[in-house]
Amino acid sequence: MRRNLVLAAAIILVASHAAGGEWRLGLQGGASNSGLSGDTPSGVSMGDKSGLAVGVIGEFSLAEDVWLSIQPMYLQRGATTKIKVSGQPEGIEGPTISMDYIAVPILARIVSGNKRTYVMGGLSPAFLLDGQQQEEGAKQDITSDFNGFDLSANIGFGLMVPVGRPTLSFEIRYEQSILNLAASRTEEDDDVFPLRFRSSGFLFLVGLLLPLGGK
Repeated sequence: MRRNLVLAAAIILVASHAAGGEWRLGLQGGASNSGLSGDTPSGVSMGDKSGLAVGVIGEFSLAEDVWLSIQPMYLQRGATTKIKVSGQPEGIEGPTISMDYIAVPILARIVSGNKRTYVMGGLSPAFLLDGQQQEEGAKQDITSDFNGFDLSANIGFGLMVPVGRPTLSFEIRYEQSILNLAASRTEEDDDVFPLRFRSSGFLFLVGLLLPLGGK
């Protein structure tokens, strides 16, 4: 599946170049705020964790005010955990889970008539680089607890501000995993991770786009 997605993105880019439309290239960066949800083990609750999102943008105009946007990025996801303990109603802090991905969102950006706001949506394949669990200062590699590939649905809203020839963009984006992130395990495994879980959360992004010309 992942090979098909990458191949599809390459075909789209080649076809777009042949069509001779306008191109934009740029950079973007910001913060992620994500969490995990699923069949959480009894006595364990999950909370959100902040991280980093940084990458590049390549866009091609499909029609007036409609852009195909491919945005490879380094993306941090994760979650905090809290464990219920008798006599402590609020529980105690459990392990913090961190996951590092290379994600390749493939999105449609639709710009409003005033050229200042836009909505976007699409799919984001992501490839796991590393998984870590940290508790009381000690880190443990848990990469094998996760599937190496994820696919998320993305939707968002943004504001565009011209600064001469380049354009600044300010965006809030929601992403929701479609696939189960858990690697195969049994219920007897001693782990805070559910057997089925997904990641979801928000990205807060600032981008700089530079037009490369057009017809």
